[in-house]
Parts: sequence; C-alpha cells; structure tokens
Amino acid sequence: MKELNKKTSIIIWSFLSLIFALAYVIVCKKIGIYKNTLYFERIVFVFLIVEFIGLNIIIGIKKLWDYIIKKRYIIALIILALFTVFGISGSSNGAVTSWILENEKNNVILGNVRFINSDEYGIETPFAILQKETGINHFSNINGKTKTDMNISIHSPTLTLITLFRIYNIGYLFLSSRMALSFAWNLKIILTILVTYEFLRILTNENKYLSLCGTILISCSSFVNWWMSVQFIIFGQLAIICIDKFMQSKNKKSKIIWSVLFSYSVISYILTLYPAWIISFGYIFLSLAIWVILKNRKVYKFEKIDIICFISIFIICSLFGLYFYLTCNTAIKSIIKSAYPGARIETGGKEGIKYLFSYLYSYLLPFKQNFDVKEVANFLSFYPFPIIIAIIYLYKKENHIEFLLPILLILVFESIFCLSGLPNIISKITFLQMVPVQRCAVSIGLGSIYITLYLFEHVKERIIKQSICAYIVLFFLALLIFIPFPNELNTKKYLYIFAIFECIGGFLLFNLGNKKYEKIFMIFAVVFTIISGLTVNPISIGIKPMLETDFAKFVQKEVTKSPNKIWITEDTGFVVSNYLAGQGAKTLNATQTYPQDELWKLILGDKAKEYKKIWNRYANINVKIIDDSKEPYVELISNDYILLYLTPSRIKQLDLDYLVSYSNLEEIWINGLSMEKIYENKIDNKTIIEGKEVSGIYIYKFVK
Repeated sequence: MKELNKKTSIIIWSFLSLIFALAYVIVCKKIGIYKNTLYFERIVFVFLIVEFIGLNIIIGIKKLWDYIIKKRYIIALIILALFTVFGISGSSNGAVTSWILENEKNNVILGNVRFINSDEYGIETPFAILQKETGINHFSNINGKTKTDMNISIHSPTLTLITLFRIYNIGYLFLSSRMALSFAWNLKIILTILVTYEFLRILTNENKYLSLCGTILISCSSFVNWWMSVQFIIFGQLAIICIDKFMQSKNKKSKIIWSVLFSYSVISYILTLYPAWIISFGYIFLSLAIWVILKNRKVYKFEKIDIICFISIFIICSLFGLYFYLTCNTAIKSIIKSAYPGARIETGGKEGIKYLFSYLYSYLLPFKQNFDVKEVANFLSFYPFPIIIAIIYLYKKENHIEFLLPILLILVFESIFCLSGLPNIISKITFLQMVPVQRCAVSIGLGSIYITLYLFEHVKERIIKQSICAYIVLFFLALLIFIPFPNELNTKKYLYIFAIFECIGGFLLFNLGNKKYEKIFMIFAVVFTIISGLTVNPISIGIKPMLETDFAKFVQKEVTKSPNKIWITEDTGFVVSNYLAGQGAKTLNATQTYPQDELWKLILGDKAKEYKKIWNRYANINVKIIDDSKEPYVELISNDYILLYLTPSRIKQLDLDYLVSYSNLEEIWINGLSMEKIYENKIDNKTIIEGKEVSGIYIYKFVK
C-alpha cells in the first residue's frame, strides 16, 4: 500500500511538473525572455528538472542518490547517448547570431549564452566544425595562404593518433557536427564527474557522502563551468587512481591494464598543451602521487612484471612524445619562439591575493557580466583555512603525514608564488615562469578542497579551541579590506556579504572533528557551488547558429561555387572571421593558433621582420583598411589580439576575393579598389559590437 502511494505521488508530481513547464514557457514567451521558438524542447527540459527535484522528495534523497551512485556508469552512458542524439550541450554557440545580426536564430533552451566565452563559440567550435566538414585533416588551409597544423588546437579533431588522446574529439570521426559537438561537451562533464568521484573514494576512504559532495564541489565549480577545458583535471586524477590500483593489484593482467591506462592519462594530460594548467595542477597531482605511493607501500608487492610495466610506460610515453614532436615540430618550434605565450616570464606576486580569494564571489559571476569573470572563476576552497588547519593538525598530532606533508609543501610554495612572487631563478627551475598567478590560484583552490575532504574523513576530534578560531577568522576578516575585488563588487554591500561568507566558512571549517558542523559546512558549500557553476552555461540544442543562418548559407553557397577564393573581414572582430572559416571559407585573418612566418611575410612584405614582436604570437586578428599613403602594419592590442592595417594595394597583391564588414562601403572606398555588394542584412535597432554602433552586416566581392 505504501509503494502504491509512492507511485501515485510520482504520477501526480509528473502531472504538476508538466503543468509548471507549460506555464513557464507561456510566461517566458509573453515577457520575451527567449526570442526563439524552441517551445517543445524548453517544456521537456523544464519538466525533467522539476520532476527530478520532486523525486528527491518522494523517493528520498538518500535512497535516490544511493541508486544513482550504484548505477552511475549506466546512467552516464544513457545521458551521453540521449544528449548526443538530440544535440544537447552547454555551448554558447548561439552567441554568434548577435555578431551576424540574426539574434532570433539562437538555439538556447534555458539560461543565457555567455558572450565572454568567445574562445568557445568564436574559435573552438568553428574550427572543430571546419575540420569535420573538410575532411578532419592534420593540416588545414584556414587562411588560404599557408597550412595550419590543427593538432595544436586541442578542440580540433584530426585523423591522427593524437585524437585518440583527446577522447572528447573522437565523436567528430563518426558523428555529424551537431552530434559530435554535443558528444564532446557532455563527455567532458561526465568524465569529470565519474573520475572525480572514483578518486575521492580513495581520498575519503570509500566515504560515499563525502565523495559525492566533493564531486559536486569540483565538477560543479565556477572554474570548471566557466572554462570547460578540464581534461587536465580528469586525467590528472585518473593517473592517481591508476597508481593506487596498480599498487593494490594482485595479478599480472590488472597491473598491465592499469599501466596502459596510466600511460594514456599522462599523454592526455600533457596534450592539454597549456603549460599554465599542466604545471600548476601538475604539482598538486605530484603530491597526491607521493601520498598514494606511501599509502600503499605496505600492501604493494614488487614482481618481475612490474619492471616490464615501468619500462612499457616509459617507452609508450617517450614514443608518443617523439611522434608528436616529429609530426608537429614546425608548430611546436614556432610556439616556443613566440612572443606570447613562448616568451612569457612570470615571477608571481602582483594581484595574486585577488585570485586566491576570488571564491568569495564566484557564486555571483553568472549574474555579473561587466568584467572578465572567467579570470577570477575558482573553486569554493575557503582558502587559506584548510591549509592553516592542516598545518596545525600536523604540528599537534603528527598523523597522516604521508598525505598532509606533500600537499602542504606544494600549496604553501604555490601560495608564496601567488602572494609575494619568487626569484627568477626559482621560477625557471620550477617552470612557474610559465604560470600566471590567476592560473596558479585555481590549482591551490583544488588542493584546498582535497585537504578539506581528507580531514573531514580522517580527523575525529577537535584540534583547535574556538577562541583561537575566532581570532584567526577575525584576522582574515580584517584582510578583506586589502583584497582588490573587481570594481563592480568593490562596495560596502558586497564587502559585508563577503565577510559573512568568510565567517560561516571559517567557523564551520574550524569545527573540524564535529560531524554535525561538518555536515552543515558541506551543505553550505554544495549549495553555493551549484549556484556558482550550474547557472553558468546555457542549455542549447544543435548548432543551427553555426551553419544554418542566412549569413552562413550565403557564405556556404559562395564557397561551393569558388572553394579556393580567399576572404577577409574588416573591423568585425575575430568571431566573424572564424565564423567564415567554420563555413569552409579560407579566411586570411582567422585566429592564428601559432605564429606563421610565411603568412606574415606575404602580408607585411619587407616590414614583417620589423613587426615580428607583435605578430609572433597566438593571435586573434582584426583588420582595418587604410589609405595607400601608408604601408601595411600591425598593432598590439592585448597579449592575444592584434590589429592589422591593410592598404588597397596590398589587398590586390594578396589576391583577396571577398570582404565582410559592418560598414556600408558602397559609396565609400579608396584608391580605385572596386567591389560589388553581394549580401546585406540591415537591422532596425542599432547594437554595439567591437565598441561601435552596428546597423548591418555586408559581404562584398572584389572586382578584378
């Protein structure tokens, strides 16, 4: 009878969920929250969200989540399959419709596109689509003049061994672009959740509750959801799991399997190809590797097969490293010799304190878009409280030294780098010269979460008097005055909020050993992490904004007629130039993922050497047309953004064919360079793009 009541409750709740979903969509339509017509998809998603919330109440949170944990791999496969088939993702590719002035054609079901994620929708997605639509080749003629090594762009699939180690790109080998993008996006999220949970089971001694909460703190964090390039976290944790399982294995077969998986993890981690993440997080994972080795030293039994495994790991990693270097050596050398990021030298300090304490407002970032929120996105770590508690515990008890000592040494060292900086020689020796403080601060945040979870599981008694806790918390409250918060949050109102936040976190953390307070802390941390992370990305369907707008269809039609013609954009920003590339148009000023000497010699002629410090970098390229009285030149706007000034004469020399602009150039042109307008899209309401008012987008064809 009880079971019947539960089933009846589920049916009633399902009906109410459907009513709520219908009402939500009707209200959204009336007040104009969403301009597209994806009503059915929106109803389904709202229904599923409300239904899931209700199931937690009807079935019971513990019972439901025990079932989810038990069946996690099956559930993960089902979700991945369904989301892939229906093209569901968190991509902000709908944002491109604003750049080409077709706002009503975005593909958002729930939430809002994040214009600040221009790397995702303006570079990664169009390059991936370009690869899929043009043969997934190792080298691509993106700019129409030189070949670009696509293995350097980590989100671009290629028909090489490298794609096997970027597993999220594998979908592009056998799925449509629409499904492959969804597969890549969701696989990263699912792997992050599954691998993090398995690792935290080791860290918390199989504590399901702590492991689940910790998985949420990491996978749903502000950092993970703003960046989404989290494969280094996935494979760093997976490598630690492999070491642990290898040392506990009792048979040869399992040791071989874990050795192969460890090799795969190391290679995949390195192929992130972003030293700032690889190095800063690498130190954290190194400390965890030391802990796992020390933890298992008594149960580990050395066998002859181990020698073969160690040699095999070395050979596999070395051979792949050699393969990668030999097949991509031109691009690798070019990056190493570049002004950015190759010549970047960091010594730490500066605004390091700002990034270490950015967790205080990470939950506000989805609702504050007037500054570069991605740069301050972090884990909810409550730094430096976990580190202080761990140091005090280690001093008083001298227990768990095999875990606490290695990770504390790394976190204190990286904290010094962030707060005060290090001498050049130490930065070079430790490779931290390639790590900006904002990147290092995030790795410290992750390490702090690991410490908190470990202590919550392994420490059963109170170790600090509450009076001492109060003094420590008061000290850090006073420190808030000296933290350089973003201007938009630098007000008394927000300072009070941050102070309350710090008090709650500090008080709960310093009650270590009291399980009641630990549970309250975890609930508090989980709720704010969910707010800071799950509200970041939209729920989108498909890639129609990338391939099926009026602008895209017109470009595709022209490319089909003249596939080898070269395009250029004028004062539109890199999103439009890469959007053209995504349609298969060879675009001279598409984003340069690494410096290409040959291209710049063609563009700048004899002046190329003079401007090498400017163009010799990873660069988004904007173009302005200038009078023939000047020579073409480049101007550095920011580390990864340059402005190329081209003359009509050089346009003729480069044999360009199409130009895309926000300006109506029909009556305004210079020096006899003739062209005809072949496409226009005017809008009634002017919008601001790249700092100027825009009322239309135009495509011109040069008349030769």
